[in-house]
Amino acid sequence: EQIPAGFGEPGMGPISTGMGLVLFYYLDDASGQYSLEELRTMQDWIVKYNLQTVPGVTEVLGIGGYEKQFQVNVEPSALLQYNVTMNELLETIEANNLNVGAQFIEQNSEEFVVRSVGLATGLDDLENIVVKTVDGTPVYLRDLAKIEIGGAIRRGVQTRNGTGEVVSGMVIKLFGTNASTVIGRVEEKVR
Repeated sequence: EQIPAGFGEPGMGPISTGMGLVLFYYLDDASGQYSLEELRTMQDWIVKYNLQTVPGVTEVLGIGGYEKQFQVNVEPSALLQYNVTMNELLETIEANNLNVGAQFIEQNSEEFVVRSVGLATGLDDLENIVVKTVDGTPVYLRDLAKIEIGGAIRRGVQTRNGTGEVVSGMVIKLFGTNASTVIGRVEEKVR
């Protein structure tokens, strides 16, 4: 209401800029014990979230390796057989793969957080999702699709000093923070 005509609608700007990239790193496995997929999983689920707790860090991006994903390869004939649409299938998978907060319970002057943890952690979790029932018999996701672990489509490769492929990451700082301070905090977190 207070913006003069002709200046458009207000919007939120980014909390970082292209100048916010302050640190590159790579995961070093000198033992050769871990695959590129395992290193990328460590990057995306352990390293990233630990570094994002550092004050002044707005984002941590992973590069290289193979992103592990659960793949649901739908059998069209099974959808027809059980009269299930793709939309119904997608909505059911999504509804059964959510973490949901549900408020608090007060008991004896204490508050307890109630939440539902629903993220799939393995193939069984997905295979056993009930999509619908037919005459009282459950139709599971495994009846409609083949569920397997695979890799996401790769959009690039990261190498280091010509010695082969590595998994790396980059740290992006919050707009307006001091780059040296943020780098120091990240290095301290890694120690």
